[in-house]
Amino acid sequence: MKIKKEPVILAAIITALILYLVLRNNDRTNYKLPDIAGIPVAEISGIEISGPAGDLSLKKTDNKWVIGPQGYPADSLKVQGMLEVIEKPVITTMASESKNYSRYGLEKDKKILVKAFSKGSLAREIEIGDTTGDKRQTFIKLSNDYRVYYFPKNIRTIFDKETDDLRDKAVLSFDTKEITKIDITKGAQVVRLILKQAQAEKVNKSPADEEKSETRWEFINGGDADKSSTESFLDALSGVSCKKYLYDVAREALTEPVCTVRMTGKKEYTLSIFAGKDNDNNAYPAISSENSYAFILTDSVIEEILNAPDKLLPKNEKQ
Repeated sequence: MKIKKEPVILAAIITALILYLVLRNNDRTNYKLPDIAGIPVAEISGIEISGPAGDLSLKKTDNKWVIGPQGYPADSLKVQGMLEVIEKPVITTMASESKNYSRYGLEKDKKILVKAFSKGSLAREIEIGDTTGDKRQTFIKLSNDYRVYYFPKNIRTIFDKETDDLRDKAVLSFDTKEITKIDITKGAQVVRLILKQAQAEKVNKSPADEEKSETRWEFINGGDADKSSTESFLDALSGVSCKKYLYDVAREALTEPVCTVRMTGKKEYTLSIFAGKDNDNNAYPAISSENSYAFILTDSVIEEILNAPDKLLPKNEKQ
């Protein structure tokens, strides 16, 4: 029987191609990802970051993270984001083994170098490069490994920080329910309020109405204050964060405040704002009893404080 050669040859070619595709050395799939050992977050005691934004160091002291030799308190949430990356870097695939690092933002003047320390020794070193075009992945390089890998998240923004970016911006915090006295001084305007127990009339009042009338805000010199406005003011100041810190102004150098707010509860909380430096009326330096440094408040907080006397005083007492 005569066998046709063409189908046999074609089948042999197809089989050879399949075997080639399966067995060939494909750099994108035929490699082993490095086995990265995890580091317990509790054991990480220091972080050093160097990159285009400058050098930055973090140290854990008494279970709190502080920045640099100055000991500025660090934002715990931002530090936690760093620790999650350092604990065990996640890599999905290899991006390159060509050593052409400039293509991935890993050249010396562009990369971010992160070093983490544990028990006084270097425990982790990561080089962070550019993000991918969709900003969903980041090119990274591990110490003692010349290859470039994909990290499945944009982590460059987590580490690309200056000192002020990483500082804890909280400058005033208290429980509004503990405040029983408010003093506001703005030039000649003085507003003094005290929280008093209301003489609740129980006749024909529901439990909800009785609860609302248990306390009332009253002016020191007599007369009821608007409870809603007063509580709204306290809410606005109960958790204040600053816009930025001042590095060329010591809090002791700030005198004669434009406006000072004192709130008394379990202790006294104060927040004072001052005239703008160099006659800049758009910038109000400020200090707080709950923070050791001078800072700039956000415009919304400044507006809340400066407008408080007019909002809280009865119309016939406004100056």
